[in-house]
Amino acid sequence: MNMKEKEISWNSVNGYRQLHWGNTVGGLIDPDPIWKKRLPAGISHGQVLISDDQCYAMDSQHKIHSISLSDGQDNWNLKLEPNDYFMLSNIFSMDKYLLAGSYVIDTEKGKLVNDLSQLTGDLVLSNGSPSELHNGKIFMQINGAEAPGKILIYEPAVDHAEIVDIGIVNLCMPDENITYGWKPTGDGYILKSYNFTTTENKPLNPEVKLGRLIAESNHLLVMNENDITMIDLSDGNILWSRRTDSLMDSLDPKQNGSYRIAMSEETLGIYYLSHFIQIDRIDGKTLWKKDFGKHNLDVGLVGDLIYAAFDIYESLGKLTVKTAIDRYTGEELWTENTKHALNNVKASENKVLFVSVYGEIVCYEWDDSNPYHSPTMNKV
Repeated sequence: MNMKEKEISWNSVNGYRQLHWGNTVGGLIDPDPIWKKRLPAGISHGQVLISDDQCYAMDSQHKIHSISLSDGQDNWNLKLEPNDYFMLSNIFSMDKYLLAGSYVIDTEKGKLVNDLSQLTGDLVLSNGSPSELHNGKIFMQINGAEAPGKILIYEPAVDHAEIVDIGIVNLCMPDENITYGWKPTGDGYILKSYNFTTTENKPLNPEVKLGRLIAESNHLLVMNENDITMIDLSDGNILWSRRTDSLMDSLDPKQNGSYRIAMSEETLGIYYLSHFIQIDRIDGKTLWKKDFGKHNLDVGLVGDLIYAAFDIYESLGKLTVKTAIDRYTGEELWTENTKHALNNVKASENKVLFVSVYGEIVCYEWDDSNPYHSPTMNKV
């Protein structure tokens, strides 16, 4: 199987948290890691990114580390001054550039290019909106009532910035030429903009509330704290909508955790605390759901597999478990205990990283010439 995944993770209270991309190839991992590395300062909020043959990690002392995926050796590290965007945002990559909060970094030289928060005057960049990176340009939403629908467009290769009023909030860009979003008034319309010049309105059912948007293969996923809705972009009609609190059985409403979602061409995976569910992307029906009885910390998807990290609370204390799960059946295919508390899983190409809160990164590798395929035929 070879498809593109979108992994999304957002906090059920504070809204959108992170967006990252990966290619879905590969199979079960070799039980022995190819390298381990520990960053003495720990890793800030588990913020690690895989891009091509590099791993980028942000430590708790505001330093970005560029690490080779093949052997775990440092390429460079860069100390940055902390600001609100750096501390609260995740890291993204594009070509030879890295975006860490509002900081743009040249990954070939390991040098700071610019701080985008200094380019907007009195206007404030939005921490709640994702950044979009396309064709050598960075697009960032500007926050505040005085700037509804405005974005910052920055081209690092020529160090050029401009602020454009596109009349859209909750920026969602499948590519550089098409943008989806809401009118700033949030009055039940999706606005589709072509090159920020011509626009097309698509009315929505009033019950679809303002939320984070993800566009993929003529479908638009709208997410908020209460609902998940799939929309057909060809006509704006709702394909299906489900309440997040009704997706899992026996959820304690007092529990607070982070929903993690991964959307592919076939399925939509939702992961919350110990509960996992796989949904048919087209009709919204549940393919399978399972309570693993363990507190999920993070997930990474590769082909037919879900790599996950769990916490297990026992009489003698807490134990962290690494596992690989068949995404179509929910069967656990591989597990391994670890002494270190994990808070991040990243999978890309033929490697998967398990990251601990203490700064240890463990890299596994598999032979992608013989990928794992789920034995079930229950695929969309």
